[in-house]
Amino acid sequence: MNIKIPVIDGLKLKWVGITDFEELYRKMKFYLVDHRGFATQEGLEKKYIERVKGEGSKDMEILWIADKKKPNEFFKYVVRVEFRVLGMSKIEVPQGDIKRKMNKGTFEMKIFASLESTDAWESLKGFQKMYQRMIMNRRIEDFLEDLYSKTMDLHSLAKSFLGLR
Repeated sequence: MNIKIPVIDGLKLKWVGITDFEELYRKMKFYLVDHRGFATQEGLEKKYIERVKGEGSKDMEILWIADKKKPNEFFKYVVRVEFRVLGMSKIEVPQGDIKRKMNKGTFEMKIFASLESTDAWESLKGFQKMYQRMIMNRRIEDFLEDLYSKTMDLHSLAKSFLGLR
């Protein structure tokens, strides 16, 4: 019996305006891959669809699934990030004496996080209930709190980058 415990179910962030989407993308990827070790550079991005429109703007759909890091051999953290970008176009914004290349459009992001059992959990079979009752319940609570905190840090990073509260 696989266990999947949702921790965050579709935490949404929406921004309409000007930002440096490439830099936001890079910072969030750094957080998940390098800072937290939740995924590999190659394994994070599961979907990338870019539709270029006639007037030069583009729409994008990006899906990240980070599930590499495990708190122990029986469970893993799964963080799913969905990006949806509508009408993104390039724009130059003056900053002091220089012009900085930025992006203008509608940027949406949804974050999901769950604690899921691994194949090692399945191999316990009859011992699962006893092990869960005696040892794992408290550890599962710790894992859930840890995953919640780390996922909210990712959300806060994006909000801070966009200048949101």
